[in-house]
Amino acid sequence: MQDGENVLVESAVSQVGEGAGNPQTDGGSAAEMPHKGKITVSMREYKYRDGADSQELLKKVQESLVGIYPGVLISVEKDANGPPAGAPINIELEGDDYNALINTAELMREFINSKNIEAIDELKIDVNKDKPAMQVVVDREKAGELGVSSGQVGQQLRNSIFGAKAGIFKEDGEDYDIYVRFNEANRYNTSAIFNEKIIFRDMASRSN
Repeated sequence: MQDGENVLVESAVSQVGEGAGNPQTDGGSAAEMPHKGKITVSMREYKYRDGADSQELLKKVQESLVGIYPGVLISVEKDANGPPAGAPINIELEGDDYNALINTAELMREFINSKNIEAIDELKIDVNKDKPAMQVVVDREKAGELGVSSGQVGQQLRNSIFGAKAGIFKEDGEDYDIYVRFNEANRYNTSAIFNEKIIFRDMASRSN
């Protein structure tokens, strides 16, 4: 081992947005996750780590990050091999009142945490209450009359919220993707989102 070389870490890669999701729970590592970031650390072989156990290191990292960033959910996990799978234990709640479900889930989490049950850690609610979901149902008949497909409507909404790639910015040998989307004030404003114009080619009136 050379002087100054890290005896614990072989390499580390950070990702923000695309690829930052958990492939075990977010439907694939390439899914777009603009609100997430991920740091992947590869440990050196055990014989080079001066006896440091990876599980103990994981636990220390997890404990050191608790409460540092209020409102940010931080999860420290060992890389899981094999097909996507959820957490070892899941509790699912169903109901029609979104806010009531969130409140019930938070009460359940506080109750379980208060019992200090050994081996239960990183107990979390897998719903981002600051970014609630909204189901958009396209009037297919009306869209058909106008010559617009439901896919075009969906893509327009997606571009407005997540952005459409407009090019690449190069600086100091690094490439940075450029995305164009609504500003923050309008990005989650339903009035602005649902009243935007769609530019498309009307195939019915296109000349041969």
